[in-house]
Amino acid sequence: MKKLILSVFLGIFFISNNAIASLNELSNNAKVAAPTQSKQFNKSYIVNRYVLSDYSDVTYHNLMHSVIRDLGSDKSKYINFVWKDKNAKKRAVKIRDFLVKRGIDSKRIIFKRQDKNALYPLFVEIARIGVKKTNCRVTTAEDMMSWDGHNPCASKNNHRIQLKY
Repeated sequence: MKKLILSVFLGIFFISNNAIASLNELSNNAKVAAPTQSKQFNKSYIVNRYVLSDYSDVTYHNLMHSVIRDLGSDKSKYINFVWKDKNAKKRAVKIRDFLVKRGIDSKRIIFKRQDKNALYPLFVEIARIGVKKTNCRVTTAEDMMSWDGHNPCASKNNHRIQLKY
């Protein structure tokens, strides 16, 4: 009886182990997705967030100028409006109309309603794909001699931090 229970248990164990291994995606495809060019290593998705803290004209004006300054001439950035109530949605529609008049594609502007209770009535998120921020620990000449082009490093030059490539 013990041999029967042991053989059934081992059979179930080996069958379930093979079934789990076959369901694993790595057992069929062990190829790792890697960037094909060195330019893709240092890219990341960067989101800048701006808020409308109240409904005064001054904060609305400041929000508009912050959004315009962040957009600059780059029309490939995505803009997300997250609003809390009807007043905030009206302000977001005004900002959207102004941006569309400036030449931003309306397909790049996304509206969302805040599901949870938000602290601020309107959030504006501007997303882009940009260079990753790096922490540089190059302090000696030996470190500079082993500089790698794939890992950018910030250096101090004329009391300003510049990104070197």
